[in-house]
Amino acid sequence: MAWLESVRVIRGRFETMLRDWGCTPVAVAVGQDEFDPEIHEAVAAEPGTHQKGVPEHVIIQVRRRGWMLHGQVLTLPLVVVN
Repeated sequence: MAWLESVRVIRGRFETMLRDWGCTPVAVAVGQDEFDPEIHEAVAAEPGTHQKGVPEHVIIQVRRRGWMLHGQVLTLPLVVVN
């Protein structure tokens, strides 16, 4: 779909602009990092999303990337927690 590719291009340009200003994505290691309310925002999981064998409070999915500027969180990443 052409419109979807256009959205991806615009998003890429916007992210490049953010990086040029000194913004960096909030790093999230899916399946490894525990949920921290200081730097993550938990969102509801869809049925069947929870993973067996992954400890509770561990992030299993990132729904939206978060951004930081000079060590301060601008937008929290939206994450699904096991």
